[in-house]
Amino acid sequence: MNDKKIFDLAEYDERVEHPAHYTHGKIECLDAIDSATSSMPGNVAVYVGNVMKYLWRHHRKHNRPLEDLLKAKFYFDKLIEHYAENENKNQQKD
Repeated sequence: MNDKKIFDLAEYDERVEHPAHYTHGKIECLDAIDSATSSMPGNVAVYVGNVMKYLWRHHRKHNRPLEDLLKAKFYFDKLIEHYAENENKNQQKD
């Protein structure tokens, strides 16, 4: 019988819950996102959190930093669209 572990759940949990590309530095990316978005409404928090996430990891996760920067830009553009739409609605009320 082979006693070699095929799957180490503790190692998997660590890679899922605290991946190296999000834990570099003094604070973890998730903690920074939680702090930055705690007072934001849902969709705004999602957009800001994703911008932060992709900027945070763009040079650590893989060898395609441009892909992550474009993802960050996508969510940043969504954030701008959200505020532009709200500004247009407010101007129409005046």
